[in-house]
Amino acid sequence: MTPIPASPRKRLTRGGLIGVLALIVIGIVPLLIGVLAIAGLFIPDAANLLGSLGASLYGMPAPQTRDLPGDARAFDPLANYDLVVSFAGEGAMLTEMDSYYVKPDGTLDLLADYGAWVRYEFVRTTDAPEDEPPIGAGGSDGQWYEVLTVQATRPGRGMVSSRSGGFGRVTLRWVSKGLSLEVDDPTTRVEPIAEAPRCSFREFWAYALEQGAPQNAVATIRYSADGYNFLIAETPYNFDFTTDCQPQ
Repeated sequence: MTPIPASPRKRLTRGGLIGVLALIVIGIVPLLIGVLAIAGLFIPDAANLLGSLGASLYGMPAPQTRDLPGDARAFDPLANYDLVVSFAGEGAMLTEMDSYYVKPDGTLDLLADYGAWVRYEFVRTTDAPEDEPPIGAGGSDGQWYEVLTVQATRPGRGMVSSRSGGFGRVTLRWVSKGLSLEVDDPTTRVEPIAEAPRCSFREFWAYALEQGAPQNAVATIRYSADGYNFLIAETPYNFDFTTDCQPQ
């Protein structure tokens, strides 16, 4: 009987080793993301770790979050403005500030079931994106800005961020500790820069009460370079104020 020759042992080449490692990574990363996603349902920091991991994978800045200063049931958007600017980072310039459901004392109850929150929008100068087309083909010779959004919300609130990344538009889900910062895509189109707000929300409310506004209400107060707007939804109480706090 003729013996059957043994099959030669195949050696793993460098290319094959890289392929095996790639398969391992492809298998482990989704598993890790899945574990963190489940943990994120119960542990906010795990959800934020997932968001940071996803942001890193897709080449985009991860949202930042920190604890609220002071009492969440009496958040003062103006008293905390300097802290918010510091959180936004060096070079941040305010364009808008929207405060939803301001009480007559000028503060917001961020723990209330009706969902009070504050949005500060800043811009910061930056370089043009590397993939910016040339002028004449859709490009711009204007100044580029990063748009920075800081939100004060109920701690533990689920958040969603969307931004262009290395693989197209990417959506991340994460949990806010109360104060959050997101960086949006660079743009040349921004709202006019506003001065730091200096008018008391309590004084706006005092004016509204003099006009007959109900005491047991909350107002939306918006601020921009054009001034302030005070609105109690579903009522006729809608007032504009200048940047130096005078009724218009």
